[in-house]
Amino acid sequence: MNLTAVRVWGTFLLMVLTLSIAPTARIGPFFDKPSFVTVGEGPLALAIADLNGDGKLDLVTANVGGGTITVLFGDGAGRFPVRKDFASGRGCHFVAIADLNGDGKLDLVTANLMDSDVSVFFGDGQGNFTLSARYGVDTFPVFVGVGFFDRDRSLDLVTANVTGSVSILLNDGQGHFGRASHFSVPDAPHWAEILDINRDGNQDLAVVNTSSQTISILYGDGDGHFSPPTLLTTGQNPQAVLTADFNFDRRPDLVVTNSGERSFSILLGTDGGGFNRENFRGGDVPFGVAIEDINRDTALDLIVTENGSKDLVIWLGDGVGGFSKQSVIPLAFRPGGVKVGDFDGDRRPDIAVLNVKGNSLAILLQR
Repeated sequence: MNLTAVRVWGTFLLMVLTLSIAPTARIGPFFDKPSFVTVGEGPLALAIADLNGDGKLDLVTANVGGGTITVLFGDGAGRFPVRKDFASGRGCHFVAIADLNGDGKLDLVTANLMDSDVSVFFGDGQGNFTLSARYGVDTFPVFVGVGFFDRDRSLDLVTANVTGSVSILLNDGQGHFGRASHFSVPDAPHWAEILDINRDGNQDLAVVNTSSQTISILYGDGDGHFSPPTLLTTGQNPQAVLTADFNFDRRPDLVVTNSGERSFSILLGTDGGGFNRENFRGGDVPFGVAIEDINRDTALDLIVTENGSKDLVIWLGDGVGGFSKQSVIPLAFRPGGVKVGDFDGDRRPDIAVLNVKGNSLAILLQR
């Protein structure tokens, strides 16, 4: 090898070594150790909004053990020093937040498993809530959601009922609801996501059926009625479903956690309202999921709670429907539901995770 070749090779090695030891760009988020906030007994579901109009995010938990909801008021610095509890119903399984009576103030609604009903609480805009009424639904509701089902611009309610149905309650425009209508789905529906799948202007439902390893797609007609279910295959024991546009094609996509096979499913929407499914392996009993651009690269990412391994796992999206595991955050407890929001005002998304057995909520602030 001549001297010139040696110099060229040496320069190449220097470049390789320099690149290999140079500091890498930050590709993912970093979080502080979790701080804990005590809530009611057996928190199963979590909702997030500014409930008292102070510009700071607040949290609400549905507590199955005590039949209550806990409202935690944020101070804008990542802490939740003020707490209020409200009786809801036996087996309070889920809570949703929306302006149900059109007064510009946020209200609450809970699904009460053992009472087979929902409780509607009207808010005063200052963080206080008054029980307005309770409305019967089909047997054993475990989820309640809010959507526009009959074109009258008033928010309606949907529940997922363990015995194999969804119930629809239509709003009269004042926050009062009529008799529930029921639509059959396979056994053990656990969640119902609301979206316009076929882009006809009417809201449809994607219902997770835990026992049958499927999602039921029910197409809405805009008058409060829904089609018989079209079934999509998921992984084993699906738990939660959320919708977003993961590949920027302006079609709704779905993510489903599959607790029975250590995976989650991504279903990418296609022309005509169909879906293409891909499973992503990893984790032990994936349960809750949240969607957020956690590293601020414009592609949507996933935050998944893993009940078996007691971890919080961040999966970074590539903007075309693919995901790669970026980081695993040990929690030392079995996590349940998860939500994302800026709790400390630094414009970075933070994470709130339910500790069901610990009757608490873990807050992880991003740094």
